[in-house]
This record gives sequence, structure tokens and C-alpha cells, in this order.
Amino acid sequence: MRMRSMTALCAVFTLVACGDDSAGLAPRDAGTLVVRLSQTATAAANELSAAQARDDVRKVMVTVNAISALRDGGSDNVDSDWVRTVIEPAITIDLMDLPVDGEGALSLSRADFDDGSYRSLRLHVSRATIEFTTDVQVGPRSWVAGEAHELRIPPQTEQSRITIPSAAFIIRDGEATVVDLVLQPGTSVQSIAATPNFILMAPVLLTKPRD
Repeated sequence: MRMRSMTALCAVFTLVACGDDSAGLAPRDAGTLVVRLSQTATAAANELSAAQARDDVRKVMVTVNAISALRDGGSDNVDSDWVRTVIEPAITIDLMDLPVDGEGALSLSRADFDDGSYRSLRLHVSRATIEFTTDVQVGPRSWVAGEAHELRIPPQTEQSRITIPSAAFIIRDGEATVVDLVLQPGTSVQSIAATPNFILMAPVLLTKPRD
């Protein structure tokens, strides 16, 4: 779709980490993980190919209430291998209106993590909605334009989540590590599937290579 120019969002959110050290105990070796979010510059420059065109999507509102990082050597399917931090208050962002890569990024989280290597990130989504610019007819069902419709983000477990398997990073004691996530708007929008009963979308986020 021909994406309109995106307006940069300027907001900083506070991330509350789980499992603070108890009083009287020696502090753990920990560093700071900073996660930032933007969109690819090609999308904002209206350079999406015709195959990616979908101009009936106005907003994709996603509420993120936690972030998890997978320890290097851990298993995706073992909950204890993931280090989870809670965002309070939860953050609601419009995936169709993100800052452009290279022109600043949305500060999504900042929290302490134990020293070590990590190889994947998850954004935990408590709620997501989608708004169309025109009515979308699917069989007998019409998804009305201008209204916020519930959006499903797979996998449908206890809570939806967006996984970024390419987000490998190292936390070092007393240092800040920045991970820049970049949304692929065209690919993400093309994943939208509307049925008479629900709307599904799998947002595609990648990590920005370090200079």
C-alpha cells in the first residue's frame, strides 16, 4: 500500500522489572536493556510495491504490557528460560504511525537484566484493535470503517505476543544495551486475514543491525 508519512511519536515509558533484590542482599550483576521501536524508512517514503498495497488499513493499535528475553541456550518452550519484565502502565501504540528509522525511535522499555547473553525477545500484547478506511465485506459480515475492531495476534495462548527471534544481545554489568526493533509495515499489513468471525494479523519486527 502507499503508506502516508508517519508522525514521529515522542514518548518515554517506565518499565518495572520483576524480581528486585531484597534489602540486605548483595546486588546482582546486572545491566540495562533499552528497547526502541521504529518503522522502515522505505514504508514512510511510499515505496511499497504494488504487491504489498493495502490502503484500507488506518490504524493498528497494540497494547504492550510486558517484555520477555530468552537466555542464550534456553528453550523457546520453557517459561523459566525467559526473563520477563512488566510495563506499568501498559503502552498502547499505533503500528501504522511509528517513527521512521533514522529519524528517532519510540522508547518502548528500559529495565535491568542479569548479565549474560540473550537470543530472542517477546512483546506481550494484552489488547489489539484494527481500524479500516473503508468497509471490508467478508461473506455476510461487514467490518465497518472507522470503528475499532478486535484484532487477534498469534499465537493465541494465554496472551498474544510478538516474537523477535533475531534480537540477540549481551547484557554487561553496569552497562546499557540498546536493541532497536524495526517494523516491516508492508509485510505486516499483508498478513492481515479477515474472516466473518475475527481479524488476524502477524506483525513482523526485525532488529536493526548495529553500526
